[in-house]
Amino acid sequence: WEENDEIKNYNVSIKNMFDEVAIEEVTSKNWFEIDFTNDKLVGETLIIFSVSGDGDTNLNSGDYGLKRLSPEDAKKFEPELKSLQENLGEESSLNMVILAEFYEQNNLIVDAQTNYVTAIQLSPTVDYYKEVYEEFKMRNNLGK
Repeated sequence: WEENDEIKNYNVSIKNMFDEVAIEEVTSKNWFEIDFTNDKLVGETLIIFSVSGDGDTNLNSGDYGLKRLSPEDAKKFEPELKSLQENLGEESSLNMVILAEFYEQNNLIVDAQTNYVTAIQLSPTVDYYKEVYEEFKMRNNLGK
């Protein structure tokens, strides 16, 4: 999410599909990594998360859902993904963008976003990676 200079901490809430809170954490970062191996999330096929500014009730993302692929659905992508990864070789910004595009084409938006961010982290001075990430966010209505 976009960083807000007026907010020191963000509250992250993760709920199951029955609206029961599984995880609540406070972070000073403008991102949060969800660990699906956490005992409270194992077996959940859909999680609902939201982010709010610590102490600011007006700053709230609203609820967003994140659906885990079933093993059957994941099998549809595995052969092509494995082949692509083998052909790409070493981790590089360009390879991360190629993987991001594969994920986006298959509507695996979180995986796509992760790869775009990794591309930028690997080459922070290269504007191209920032530009394609911004285009990705616009195409997928993910904010600025």
